[in-house]
Parts: sequence; structure tokens; C-alpha cells
Amino acid sequence: KNWEGIVDVILQHCRLLKKAADEDPKELVRDWEESIALSKIFFDTASPSGVYDTVPGLSQSIARYGSDQCISAGRMLNESADTFPLELLRDFVARLTPENLVIERCSQDAWKEVEAKEDGQGIRWMKEPWYDLDFIVSSIDSDTVKHWRGDPKPLVDASSLALPRPNRFIPRTLDLCDDLPDEAKQGSRIDKPIDPPNLLVNDPTTGRLWHRLDDRYALPKASLSFVVRNAAVNHVKNDEGLWVKDTAASVHASILASMFYDSQAVETYDADLAGLYWSLSCTQGGVKVSCSGFSDRLPDLASAILEKFYDPSGDFLQEHFLESARDQMLRSLRTYFESRRADSHAIYYRDFLMASVGQPLDASIGETEKVTMESIKAYHKGLLENSEALIECFYTGNVSESTAKKFYEESSSLIASVRDGEGAPMPWTPAGIERRIPAGTDYQLHFASKNLQEENGATTVTYQSSIPGFRGIDLSTQESLESTAAIRVLSTIIREPCFDELRTKQTLGYIVSSYYDLGFSSPLPIGSFTPHYSVPVDFLVITVLSKKLPPTEVAERIDEFLVTFRKQLDAMPESEIETYTTSLSTKLLKPFQKLSSEASSQFGKISRYGPEVGNEDLPWDSVKDLAAATRQVKRTDLVSTFDRLTHPASRSKVTSCVYGTTHPLDPIKIRSGGGNCTVIVNDLAKIQTLRTDLPVYDKTKSEPSFRTRLNRLARNRNTWAVGAIVGAGAVGLTLYTRSKKR
Repeated sequence: KNWEGIVDVILQHCRLLKKAADEDPKELVRDWEESIALSKIFFDTASPSGVYDTVPGLSQSIARYGSDQCISAGRMLNESADTFPLELLRDFVARLTPENLVIERCSQDAWKEVEAKEDGQGIRWMKEPWYDLDFIVSSIDSDTVKHWRGDPKPLVDASSLALPRPNRFIPRTLDLCDDLPDEAKQGSRIDKPIDPPNLLVNDPTTGRLWHRLDDRYALPKASLSFVVRNAAVNHVKNDEGLWVKDTAASVHASILASMFYDSQAVETYDADLAGLYWSLSCTQGGVKVSCSGFSDRLPDLASAILEKFYDPSGDFLQEHFLESARDQMLRSLRTYFESRRADSHAIYYRDFLMASVGQPLDASIGETEKVTMESIKAYHKGLLENSEALIECFYTGNVSESTAKKFYEESSSLIASVRDGEGAPMPWTPAGIERRIPAGTDYQLHFASKNLQEENGATTVTYQSSIPGFRGIDLSTQESLESTAAIRVLSTIIREPCFDELRTKQTLGYIVSSYYDLGFSSPLPIGSFTPHYSVPVDFLVITVLSKKLPPTEVAERIDEFLVTFRKQLDAMPESEIETYTTSLSTKLLKPFQKLSSEASSQFGKISRYGPEVGNEDLPWDSVKDLAAATRQVKRTDLVSTFDRLTHPASRSKVTSCVYGTTHPLDPIKIRSGGGNCTVIVNDLAKIQTLRTDLPVYDKTKSEPSFRTRLNRLARNRNTWAVGAIVGAGAVGLTLYTRSKKR
């Protein structure tokens, strides 16, 4: 609605550029020199891309620029202050006037505004020939154009506009850290084993600092992950003093992070130009600040972000930032279902059962509508003052121990200064959960798509492993290691035949996928102190997006495929299985190619397992153990794992079906469950009730009930196949059959 003002500000900036070019171009020359310096820095420190990504662009560049300049073309490597193209710039900015302006507006308000013009002068109604879309070409009001020229004055007071300041984030030095041995400075050593980070600070009142000096990439870059574990981000305390999930808190967390990002966009623009990147998010675990880029100025950027966010005055909490953040969130929530495909809906409903402790989207919409400046300020204040907060900091890359310690000391002092009292031990470490689906149990969720334009239906079948996933040799049992290895191999083997059968041969839909999925589960607060641990949860998932058949029939086709695949697996030669295990093991052991990927992996272990174990017990080399176990997987392991995951007597299965317009949901045709099968149709409240009875996935193995074990003993391999076809169908008539067998 403010498009004229936006254009007016842009044109005022264009006039500012013209004035500088005509009268005093020294600031433009400085900007030119900064661009040259940054271009050379980026060129000299670029990490190599993969062959697949490099070859197409490089071949085009060779054809255009020749072999001598195919890599350096467009990089400003041969430019200097003397080559500043002043006359070309003057000619260019002289053309940035309303007379040369074309404006494209895409909105319902824009369309209605033009339609409402009474005289219809200067309006052409046109149609795009390829997509048959209507559009309007219209002239711009002459009075508006005059204002854009500044005659008699602009529409908007933009007197604060100025040319860019000197960029204070450009690296002063690209030297590698003095603490590095000489051999590490000679070039990248990607194949070198990764040394584990060192725990430099372990303070029960402030938190922990982890550090690793990079000796693999030989680049002047660093990565910082800084998390303040703080349950107040998404929780409030109940009458018993326990933290409980709160929708209002989660909504305020999202809006606060969005407001902060918008408020810092201008302040950190120079950092982005200089190759420094940052983010601040309010996550399940707390407030997370991430920074990466050239190491020289990275501490300056990170400190500036923390100082601004942890300023008790909350200067960034401005009304216009709130309006924008709240509007964006409301739009996102209100259009969540209408703008997404059916397979996204299916995963949402599945996760609402298995991994959520929150309310439905409607509750979030209601809480978002109620957010005010007073409430966001109160939330920010409570977040900063919560004394039950600890820091988890990982600083890696081209950074010395002394630099890391200095940053941590300053940051922890800043956070301690705004807390309400001394740091208190955390009675509970906030983290995500997964609910355990009892072994020998099926849950079926059926929902109509809320996207009225969605013709496709979706079927997502998820099998949860009853054995906890592998964490590390010292943290997991041998059974967990063998289970995770077998499930990963199984997921690799099943991918191609699943696609070939359901997509290529049966042509069920244009999206057919099967894959290994991984979740993590931690305990909810249960008393004055809840010991923290994080358990990996392994999943096998099959998803089909289809309008050929209703989701009920697609689910049956998936079950039929699994029966066929079971026979193929039983007959698969060990030599073929060895091909898969070797390939997967090699993939697992592939060295990290970038510092950011390495840092993400290591900080993932720190954040998940750090609160539970000491530095020496962290599973830094768990992927090596998993790769070794993967090579040892045999056919018998795969068959037994497949049976445990998919057999009606032992499986933990969730089938989530979403119905599009081609095959709409008819609740009458969805038969009720029974025995070990629960069916829910278009009812989120029932999912909420159901999940209260499901335990949080913990470190123990799930065993089927006594009755289920008896049923399992009564079956042999042949009856398993019949059960899978007749009794293990996801929905419809098969429900009664399976229930009778149970």
C-alpha cells in the first residue's frame, strides 16, 4: 500500500548517487576500492566446489572468456583506484529517473486500485500468451511523478539517506593463526582425521566453552555456535515449579527473533558484504547465535549481536518491527495448509502425534493476534532475567584459544549482568522429544487437505525402531549399534525397488520416496531435577503423493510392495548386500569438505550429549564405529531388522493420510480401529488426547506386550506374508482383519 513512498525513497537515493558522482566522487572511489579488496579476498579464499557443480559453469566461462580468464573473469582482480569508471557511472546514474522507470506490482490491492480508476485513461488490459494470465499496463499519475522528481518536495522525508560508511568488517589480516604448526599452513589437508574439540571452560554458573583450532582447511575463517540454554524461550513454570510448553511463549519467541533480525538488517549489512554471516533464533534448546566467515572480525560481529539482544532496554523493540513480524507470522500460520502439498500435511499430522508437545496452529494464530508491544517487552525481560540458563559455546576455525576465551569471558559476563540473581543450576535441559510408539501397535491418521487446490492425496508410512539409535560406543549398547547400521543399510537397499515398483511400474504418483529418518528425544521435566540425555530414534519412511488412487489404497500398495521386497531381501546374494554396505560405509567416512559442515556436526554432539557426559566421553568418532558396523551387516541382520520394523506383531507404525480433491476424504469409508490399531479421522483433539498416553522415547528398548508376543510365536513366515497383505494394510477393511488377528 506504500509503493509510491518506496519508489520515492529509491529515486532519492539515485539522486544522491548522481550528486556524489558529479560533485565529489571520493566516497564512491572508496567504495570501489573496498569492492576490489573484497573481491580479491573472496577469490583467494574460495573453497573448491564439487565436480558436478563446477564443470557446467566453467565450460561456459571458457567459451566466453577463454582459458586464461575463465576463472578470474568478473572478479575485479586487475582493477584499482585508477581504473574507477567515473564517466560510465555518471552516465548510468543520470538515467535513473522517473522517465526510465518501469514498476511491477503483484497484489490484489494493486489490481483493484487500477480497476477503480473512473476515467480508465492510460490503461491497457492485456493477456500473457503462454500462461493465459491477465495483466494491466497503466500510466503513473503525473503528480506522483513530480514528487518523485522532488518537485515541489518528495513524498517521503529521506534526508537521513547517505552513502555507505567505511566497512569496519573487512578483514584486516588473512594470516593463519600463530598457534598452527607450519605443516598445517601449507594448504588444505581434508583427509586428515578431525581432532576433537577441547573443553576450555567448564563453569557450573555460566556454562562451557569448546574450542578447536582448524588444521585441515588452511583458511582464515571461523565458525561460532553460541547457545544460551534457557527453558523460558518456549516454556513457563506451572504451580509445581516445573517448566511446561506454552504456546504464547513460543509465539513470542518467534516474533522476538524476527523483530531482532529486522532491526539488525541495516547494522549488519556491511558484515554480509565482508563475508560474515549471522543468525539468531529462539529454538527448543534456548537462544542460539551462529556466526561464520572470516575470522579476523568475527568476534566483533558476534559481540555486537549479543550486546544488542541482551540489552535490557530492548532498543530494538520498535512498533514497526512488531507489526511486520506479527503480520509475517500470521500470514505464514494462516496459509500453512493452504499453500503446501498434501505430503507436507501428512508429515505435520504425524509429527503432531510423535514429536510435538504444543497446540494446533489455530492456537498459535490466536496467541499471535494477542501479541502487543507490552507483552513482547515483558517476554524479552523475562527471557534475559531467567537465572536457570547456561551457555554452550563452540568456537572453531582460524581462532586461538586466547581469542576464544576472551570472547567467552566477555559474553558470559554480559549475560550474567542481566540475569536476576546468581546463575542457578538448570533443573531441566530443554530439548526436543519423540514419543515411543508401543511395539506391535499401529496408528492411522486421516485428514482432508485444507488446500482446496490440491488434487493429490498423500500417504506417509513411518516405522519407528523399538531399539534406541546408536549414540557412541561408550553411550550405547552393541544392539543399538547393530540396529542403526542395519536400518541405514536397509533404507539404502529399499530406495530403488520402492521407486521402481510404486512410481515406474504402478505410476501411483510423481513423488515416491523411501528414506532413513532420524529424530532425537530427551526427557520432559519430572521433578526438582531431571537428568538430561538425548536418544537417537531411527525411522524407515515411505511417502507417496498421488491422485491416481485414494490414500487408503496407496497404503495397501505400499504394504504389498513390502511383502514382495521381503522375499527379494531373503533371496539377495551376500555379494550384492556387500556392495550396498561398502558404499554406505564409504559415504559415512567421506571427510568433511567445509568448515561449516564440520562445525555443525561437532556442535550437534556437544549440544545433544554435552549435558550428560564429560568431554572425554563425548562420541566424537561415532561415525567411524557406525561405518565399521555397516560393513559387517549381513542378510540375516537385514531380514531380522526388516521383520522387527514391519511385522504386525512387533512394528511401531504410523500411517498418515491426507486426501486431496480427486479422492476426497469420506469418514464413512474409514473403518474404526480395534485391538492394537487406533484410527483418528479429522480430529486433532483426539491426537492430543492420544499422545498423553504415549511415553517419551527413552534409552530402553520397547518390547511388545505379552499378548503380542504370544501372537508372534503363533505365526510363521508364511502367515507373516498373509498378515502383511490382509492384516497390515494401513486403512479400510484391512483394519478389521488385523484387529481380529490381534
